[in-house]
Amino acid sequence: MNLTQEELINHTIVELSALQKKDKLSLKPPEVKFKNHRTVFSNFSQVCKSFNRGTPDGIQHLKAYIEKESGFRSSIDGEAKLLIVGSVKPPVVENLLRKYFEEFVICATCKSPVTSIEHTNRLHYICCERCSERNCVKNY
Repeated sequence: MNLTQEELINHTIVELSALQKKDKLSLKPPEVKFKNHRTVFSNFSQVCKSFNRGTPDGIQHLKAYIEKESGFRSSIDGEAKLLIVGSVKPPVVENLLRKYFEEFVICATCKSPVTSIEHTNRLHYICCERCSERNCVKNY
């Protein structure tokens, strides 16, 4: 297939714009309420999915991160809500999610947010779907 230089440039532009559209994530704001001595993070599973962490490993990693950084114990109920023992204000949860996103979602090489997390041999890796980079990250 012989393409002219102009056709090749146009084809490349179309492919790059498709990649950029794929790289955009729609992040859901956390729905956090205090009830019965617990903080209920009611859309926890949707937030995990918006971070591309909808797998059991990804959900557990985000849960463990929130526990470690907030200092509170937590559990996931039957409706996929995160129940945090104690009072955690919504801005604190938003801050934790922002830090998690910067540290464990964004690819260190190409800055793409389209990544997944893998758990292998007691280590967690961030795998980028754009540049195929695989970086080891802290366990939580």
